[in-house]
Amino acid sequence: MNGMTFFAILYYIPQFLQLFLSKAAGITTLTAPLPFSLCGVRNRTGIYKPFIVTGIALWTIAQSLLSKIDGSSSTGKIAGILLMAGLSSGFTFQTSLIAAQVAVPRHEMVVVTGVRNLVRLFGSTLTLAICASIFNNSLHASLRPLNLSPSQVSTILNGPTSINNPNVAGLTLSAEDKMKIVEGYTKGFKGVFYLTVACTATAFLASVVLIRQHRLDREDDELLKKAGKGEVEGEEDEEEWGGFGGGGS
Repeated sequence: MNGMTFFAILYYIPQFLQLFLSKAAGITTLTAPLPFSLCGVRNRTGIYKPFIVTGIALWTIAQSLLSKIDGSSSTGKIAGILLMAGLSSGFTFQTSLIAAQVAVPRHEMVVVTGVRNLVRLFGSTLTLAICASIFNNSLHASLRPLNLSPSQVSTILNGPTSINNPNVAGLTLSAEDKMKIVEGYTKGFKGVFYLTVACTATAFLASVVLIRQHRLDREDDELLKKAGKGEVEGEEDEEEWGGFGGGGS
């Protein structure tokens, strides 16, 4: 659910902003550092479940707000919602990995880490396919009454800003036609955002029911530290004796 939501935003928010504001880079860049801003604090406290649950709950609210924006929404409102989404998702990125790692024996941590990353990437692949279907079907329904050529339809589907450029694929659209196309885009974006709300809501329920809080330290930590320290000291002694012997010869 995390991967499905994050990559849907990453792919479709810039398109939305290009269509309505033409400021995609300036606004979306603000949210980039936030998913990693709290990792150090969470790792020091050793507490991860409250961060995951709170983060996903806030993320659900942020996605619900995203589903309400449209062409009349102000830049400040959109930036604020995106900042909220970025901050709340930051509560879940590293902590979800920690939760998976501490729930298994030490020798299984590598496997769990790989599976977690694989599942997250699988979610991103799955959601992009679903979102593309939702978005394209909505836009196709809006384009059908306009009697456009296949090349013109393809151009509009591939680039939201093409409707403002009459030199692209011979597009000559009236103000009414542009309004219908924008409405189709808006419905498609809202369909994508509704899907992410469902994903984060499901993730919230899963985090409350399935995640357990475990201690980050393990019973054998001290033994392993002592064993490791003994091995290092043993290697240092061997180097010293080896150097002495070499000098004598």
